[in-house]
Amino acid sequence: MKTTYSVHAAKTNLSRLLEWAEAGDEVVIARGHTPVVRLTLVNHAPPRRRFGAMRGRAKVTPAFFEPLPPDDLVAGSHVRLLLDTHALFWWLDGDWRLTRRARSGIADEENVIFVSAASAWEITTKSRLGKLTGAGAVAADVVGSVASQAFSSLDITLRHAQRAGRLPGAQRDPFDRMLIAQAQLEDLTLVSREAAFDAYGVSRLW
Repeated sequence: MKTTYSVHAAKTNLSRLLEWAEAGDEVVIARGHTPVVRLTLVNHAPPRRRFGAMRGRAKVTPAFFEPLPPDDLVAGSHVRLLLDTHALFWWLDGDWRLTRRARSGIADEENVIFVSAASAWEITTKSRLGKLTGAGAVAADVVGSVASQAFSSLDITLRHAQRAGRLPGAQRDPFDRMLIAQAQLEDLTLVSREAAFDAYGVSRLW
């Protein structure tokens, strides 16, 4: 806000004018009807970290540290899920090997469901090698199959590839390594029966 004061008013209220200038107001001093000077801050200090800056207004009760019930992590929390390839197949096929929790998470339209390009690569590669004789329709149109469920595609980036290549451990499957890397970097929950993924610190729903 801009305010203009006479020289006399400025002399009388100088302390107050300084406070207003420090608060960000534009303070102008005029001689008669002619503006002469503007009060300007010499140095505006940037925000500083201060331990206890909101003391009494940021208290945490013991309930904050209690784990959420598993069902609460699936329903009503708008999670972002990344489907392992078998989970995608079992969802599309209505296979009851997909657990109730996994089905609930995928069915919740508030959740965002991702299918990795690594799964498309795995599906088409194994179909070409004759290892997916019962899923030819999916292999023929992975993009359409994913889109038909309103799932989102997750492309492979250089960061994903770099992380996948550097993952420690004995995980040899390149598709699994990529899913782990993407889940880590994009903060996604993997829908997978692979308990071995837990060793990589990813969140897993099953």
